[in-house]
Amino acid sequence: MPNAEAGHAVSSAPATDLAQLVEVERELEQRLVRARDEAAAVLAAAQSEVENLARAGQQEDEAARTQVQSRLGQERAEQEAAILAAGRTRATWYDELPASTLSELAGVVLDRLLREGRP
Repeated sequence: MPNAEAGHAVSSAPATDLAQLVEVERELEQRLVRARDEAAAVLAAAQSEVENLARAGQQEDEAARTQVQSRLGQERAEQEAAILAAGRTRATWYDELPASTLSELAGVVLDRLLREGRP
């Protein structure tokens, strides 16, 4: 019966090969599922990081905008203070003029206005 045993071994070999192929296919499908899950997780993490970076960039932009507006406000206040100080200095100069000089200057201004008003 060696022939019978040999035939039996031959006939079980394709079934064993098929079972191994099915097992390999199942393992590959499981690996594929895990790989897809991992890829989805990596993609979600990357998207989250991009969103975080975008938010951080917006916050930095807003902070810079606020800082620039603050500086502009300070510069305006300083310019206004300088203009007011210069105006006060000029006003003080006129306040210190003698009354006779002020009358004379008023006369000059009046003469100019009257001359310019004529056709």
